[in-house]
Amino acid sequence: MKLRYFIIIGIIYIVCVCGFLFYTQQVDYTLTSIVGKSVHVSMPVALWIGLILVVLFVIALIFMTSNKISSTLKRLKYKREYTKLLAQIDTQSLGSHPKPINFSTDEFKSLSLILSRFSLKPLLNSQPSGNAHIDSLFTSLHNLATEGSLKDTKLNLDVHNVFYESYLIASLKNGSKKPLDVLNMSYPDVDLSKAYLQAWEEIVEDSKKETKDINKALGLSKPKMDYEIAKMLFIRSIEGKLELQQSSMLKILELCHFSAKEFFDLVNVLLPSLTPSNINFYLSLFEEGLKKNENMNLGYIYLLLEIGKTSEAKDFISHYPKGYFPIFEAYLELKDKRYDLKSFFDPFNTTQVVKPTITPVLVTPTTLELPFNGEHSDT
Repeated sequence: MKLRYFIIIGIIYIVCVCGFLFYTQQVDYTLTSIVGKSVHVSMPVALWIGLILVVLFVIALIFMTSNKISSTLKRLKYKREYTKLLAQIDTQSLGSHPKPINFSTDEFKSLSLILSRFSLKPLLNSQPSGNAHIDSLFTSLHNLATEGSLKDTKLNLDVHNVFYESYLIASLKNGSKKPLDVLNMSYPDVDLSKAYLQAWEEIVEDSKKETKDINKALGLSKPKMDYEIAKMLFIRSIEGKLELQQSSMLKILELCHFSAKEFFDLVNVLLPSLTPSNINFYLSLFEEGLKKNENMNLGYIYLLLEIGKTSEAKDFISHYPKGYFPIFEAYLELKDKRYDLKSFFDPFNTTQVVKPTITPVLVTPTTLELPFNGEHSDT
């Protein structure tokens, strides 16, 4: 029973009993002694009974009030413990490791320790829980996973969360995270290559000139550069959407350190955009890059032959032992018979493009095979 109902009913009951006795028992009762002491107190019976009822009512009221206060304190304590446990669940669902939490009840403490031994993964298609915070978190994660959008800028995922890369990409798109801050991130055990690519795209977006941010990104202590990023920068450059200095492009070649497969693919991507006005620039650029990365040999020779610089290609090949580039040597032998260069690489199984592990020797190949043996350089 609620306390206010008890007070109201108690008062009504006392008034009714005293009123009934006052009208039915109009006699006095005289109290002559209390605990052996002589007294003389005379009052109507109704008042004596009313006084007793009031004393009992006050005692009951004190008991119920103390019980109410105790229940309220326990409920507040329970809510605090529940809030702590909910915060732990929230932290674990975002991929973070929960910090030690002090609980005042053994049950919540035990439950917290049990939960800390599990990895919690949000089930985005599950039914709403009824908890506004948790349901809002799930809505944000669902939008992040399905639409790549991030409306809750206060969302703070742990780097090991499965949605962390999508979270970074969405944060870059809505401007809540700066590209250079993302490029400064370094987590060896987490793949953030797509986020790094998005950061680079944000840096060069709507910028035809080389900016300070581009120079800063290239000058980081641990620059983020891989094949996809380098390809994007080269494509924008060759299409005239981004003007990069030759020193910056050489820096990109150095940082990326293409494998034979990657540089061959890059040449194929750039070939349609090569024009008489830019072809010499890229040839000189790749010649400089060759000095630090021999993996570019295959793509460079392919480029020379594709743009009709056969004599230059022959001269380049002549610096290597015969048989070092069997495919190109075979093509040059059969060139007069109108064989197309691409027919030698179609299908071009780039997974077999590898680099020799031994010093080439002067041999005449009896079969046509790719000039490398299986290792790709790290990018």
